Parts: sequence; structure tokens; C-alpha cells
Amino acid sequence: MTRDYTRGVRRLSSESRRVPPPQARRPTVAAGSRDISVPVFDVDDDGVSIRGVRRGFEDLLGELEGGRFPVHDTLDLHGSSAEDARRALLAFCKRARGRVRRAVLVVHGKGSHSPGGRGVLRDEIAVWLSSPPVAEHVVCFASAPLRRGGGGSVYVLVSAWR
Repeated sequence: MTRDYTRGVRRLSSESRRVPPPQARRPTVAAGSRDISVPVFDVDDDGVSIRGVRRGFEDLLGELEGGRFPVHDTLDLHGSSAEDARRALLAFCKRARGRVRRAVLVVHGKGSHSPGGRGVLRDEIAVWLSSPPVAEHVVCFASAPLRRGGGGSVYVLVSAWR
């Protein structure tokens, strides 16, 4: 049996005022909040090492640099073009997210074989990690210690699912 859900409902006249649909708004972040919906990063690059942290998560950057998070997975970008590397980084960060924050290692290389001796990916990695869409998945990042690649790799703390 089919029910007629419109029975007894009057149609609006063509002159009646229409209410516009609600506008999609980004949530505001209160001072000191640990809401990670709005990616605002502080980034440092001294030419040798890079580090960046989403505001409000500075304590986690110290833990990441101190090696307190086990490395969950590794992405090697050696030999990739900048565009391929950016796409791979985004997909990798999306896949790495889980029920808890996870540290991953991204190897971008030092650029020893690049013109001028400075890596293209090394200069871009901090920008990608601290800007949408990749930043939506990142809490903080820091150059890895020498035993893990030093200036040619970066630890990334990936946020948990919300």
C-alpha cells in the first residue's frame, strides 16, 4: 500500500517569501582550544631543518621531536615530481589517520643531485604540510634526526579521525 504524504498539505503561493538555505560556516576557534578544524600553523625553516605546529598543539611538537611517538608508516618521495609528491603526500596522510594520532615518516631527500644542491621537495614539504588540503590531516611536523634521514626526511604527526 502506497501512502500519500502530501495529502492535506497546502501549496505555498507564488508570492510567499522563501527562506534561503543556511550558509555553510566554518566553526570559530576559542583561544586555547584544541579544535583542529581550522588549520593555522606556525612554521620554522632555518635552512637545515623544518618544523611546524598547529596552534594549540605545541606540546605535541616537543613529543614528536623527542621521538615519543612510534613511526607508523613511511612515504618515500625520492625521484617524484613536485605535483606527484604533493598528491602522494595528501593520499598518504589521509590513509595514515586512525583512531589515535600517528607519527609517520616522509622522506623527501636532501636534493644532493638537484640543480643548485637544494631539493625541490624539501622547499615545498613545509608549505604542503601546513596548507589545505594536507594540513587538515596534520597536527605537527619536524625534521627527523640524523639516524632517520636528518634534513632529508620529516616526522609528521597525523591527526585522529573526528
